[in-house]
Amino acid sequence: MRVDLLLTGFGTFGELEENPTEAAIKALSPGPGVATHVFRTALASVEADLPRLIQELRPRRVVAFGLAASAGAVRLETTARNRSSETPDVDGARLPSPIAVDGPDRLVSTLPLGEIGRALAAREIATTSSDDAGGYLCNYAFYRLQQLAPASGIEASGFVHAPGQGAYRAAQGRPVDYLGLIEVVAATLL
Repeated sequence: MRVDLLLTGFGTFGELEENPTEAAIKALSPGPGVATHVFRTALASVEADLPRLIQELRPRRVVAFGLAASAGAVRLETTARNRSSETPDVDGARLPSPIAVDGPDRLVSTLPLGEIGRALAAREIATTSSDDAGGYLCNYAFYRLQQLAPASGIEASGFVHAPGQGAYRAAQGRPVDYLGLIEVVAATLL
């Protein structure tokens, strides 16, 4: 099976009772050629599910979404870094740092970020560019995705951080539409 687009999100973590990327991915009506998946916020989930999804679905494009609770705008991530923080995942496991012992320090997004940013702006969804996806599972999944993409026939892949509702409302004066965010990104890539 080959899909045009794979969209992923993450489940809950820490004090978070609901991850908006999970809720939006589950609420999405993906349509033909689009597949979705929600990772448990655990190293084991990303390590098992990401390679399996790429092998089974053979996606042309992949966008992973995560939550940056303190962000006041959607963060279009440009760079995955070969490092992790000491924060344990939901299973208590610590992420490896470096992620890949012999891997490059940085891997870049191959998504058309400018086009995505313009499409989001047209829907009045505020964005910013970011070259640091953090040190938790978002960055880890982004790095692993960019590692796997070239040999897997993936044409474009990368990571988008959804902002926290409170931080977005404080910065922009209105709520963020998580489902709309994912729908706009998907439409831009199809």
